[in-house]
Amino acid sequence: MKLQFGPVSSHAELDALVASAPLPEPLQMAAWAQVKAGEWQAQRYGIYADGELVGAYQLLIRRLPVVPLRIAYSSRGPVFSKPVPPDYYVQVARHMERTARAHRAIVLHYDPPVRRCHGRELYRRLRARGYAHLGFHFDMREIQPRCAMMLELPGHAEDIEAALSKKLRQRIRRAAKRPFVISQVDSAGLAEFSALMQAMAKRQQIAMRGESYYRRILEAFGPNAEACVISLDRKATLDELEDTLRAQERELESATTSAERARSQAKQRAARRRIEQAERVIEKTKAARDELEGLTRDLLPLACSLIITCGKRAFYIYGASGNELRDYGAVYVLLADRMRHLVDSHGGPVLFDFGGVSGQTDASKDPDHGGLFEFKSKWGAEMVEFVGEFVKPTVPGIGHLFVHATRAYKKGRDLRHRLARHERKGER
Repeated sequence: MKLQFGPVSSHAELDALVASAPLPEPLQMAAWAQVKAGEWQAQRYGIYADGELVGAYQLLIRRLPVVPLRIAYSSRGPVFSKPVPPDYYVQVARHMERTARAHRAIVLHYDPPVRRCHGRELYRRLRARGYAHLGFHFDMREIQPRCAMMLELPGHAEDIEAALSKKLRQRIRRAAKRPFVISQVDSAGLAEFSALMQAMAKRQQIAMRGESYYRRILEAFGPNAEACVISLDRKATLDELEDTLRAQERELESATTSAERARSQAKQRAARRRIEQAERVIEKTKAARDELEGLTRDLLPLACSLIITCGKRAFYIYGASGNELRDYGAVYVLLADRMRHLVDSHGGPVLFDFGGVSGQTDASKDPDHGGLFEFKSKWGAEMVEFVGEFVKPTVPGIGHLFVHATRAYKKGRDLRHRLARHERKGER
């Protein structure tokens, strides 16, 4: 069937279609274009079949530095209201090419939201049209990672914990006993959120957005975006540690008396075990107390999250833990709380998108990103593999030169990154 394309008459109508799609895509919402408005210009089109609106796509166009030329990028678009054949995606690609050329874009990046297991025919058809594929690599070289971790949350908040592994449930319960305070922050109160993101970026030696970018997300998505910070009540924690210390000192005294009075070897061994256990707890408690006493703030921000919702999909777009008290498990308490909140507010199941991973499931083979997969898989999330990103020069000559120059630059950057990583390993 031949598709027709029409300019946007109502952003709300297209947003409603995107949000109700089988896999809602927040990066195809009008709000995402607002987030990117400082650097990218958005072109949105409705997709029609026999006069009926069946899909939508949003193409972002950016001017290159110095030269009056542009590149075009469709992030996980188009979105259709129901499953469609590969030919629909090919027809959209043709229209995107025309749109890109009309806006003087020399290259089109096309990243359709098609799973790899369903993308064989689309891959063949796009390659035949002159598109290059960025490859099925175990890394995160695409603008949007080709692989993502997704978790289907049950329809009732009380069922979320039951669906987790026993080990993770125990970790969340232990951490939740601490006096944490979870606060939702608005666009004017992002300083602590941004500081946590920057601490994580510095620790992992990666680039990270600034506070103004997170502010644009909150302002553009409005009630569909939520930033939270989880903090530790330092005074209450110190009081708890003092209580623990006094209790363990009493236990040590009692165990020591029992050891002195014990007549049998069995009772002596049991008493020694009690002494050793009490001494370990006392040592650990004093270390925790000393660490907290070295800090000054009454509420210590430890972790943060920024979640965008689109229909029944929640996109965990940003999250981080700070450098202090990371063993307190604040990020686990925060995520469990946000998951319960999402299910309660939606009144049913929610697809929780943890975001991108490299695709490598063996963390030992992925020193840069293996930790992401390990953390996200702990929650029971499954990896979804998309067909990936395609690139096509829309202007012969200069477009091809730009594609080759970009590839050479990225290869050089990746090589420098690998060499720097080996140097850091050598220093350790």
